[in-house]
Amino acid sequence: MGTRGAVAVGTLESWRGVYCHSDSYPTWLGKHLYEHLQAELGSGRTLAEIGEDILHFDDWRNYLKGGVCEYCGQMRSQPHAFSYMPVRSDGEFPDPEVKYHRHDPVADLRELQYTQKNVEGSSLEWVYVIDAQASAVHVLRVRGSSRYVGDMTFDAVPNFGVLECGEHFERCIHYAWYHLPEIDKDGSEGRLSMLDYVAIHGSSSHP
Repeated sequence: MGTRGAVAVGTLESWRGVYCHSDSYPTWLGKHLYEHLQAELGSGRTLAEIGEDILHFDDWRNYLKGGVCEYCGQMRSQPHAFSYMPVRSDGEFPDPEVKYHRHDPVADLRELQYTQKNVEGSSLEWVYVIDAQASAVHVLRVRGSSRYVGDMTFDAVPNFGVLECGEHFERCIHYAWYHLPEIDKDGSEGRLSMLDYVAIHGSSSHP
């Protein structure tokens, strides 16, 4: 199952964003979002302009490809419900990789987007809020409830590992060997979670 998230626009108190289906943790989506924003800013665009563009779409993947479906070539919402069945039903589009896929009809994009009001209890795990006024991206960890864990700013490259796992690995869900390559991943310590490893060996922090 993918690590679901959202790329949003607004402030910590009020935001709206688009869905990201997988790999939404800071060391992947956070890093790629940061690099994307840096490139866009380097071309002369502002965070406000980038954020406005993002909210024209239903999905982060759809934003990156400009809204054009890579399967049927139409300007539509993110494709889903891929089917290998040879029978076509209403609302399905043929494509070269599978028999058919679907696009959600979009009368109002806001119905497909997330906000601070509907994130609680959702499947999202991470939210990145582009705040043009603060010149930063606020990072939220969402598990049961939203918790602010830090900012990505543009004066120095963020430590994505700290944003994801915490300064002392207090948010870490990895095995110990993920952070400590010197540990034998097949040994007794390698099978420990990083939290258990820290509990046994004392406080540890990122390099």
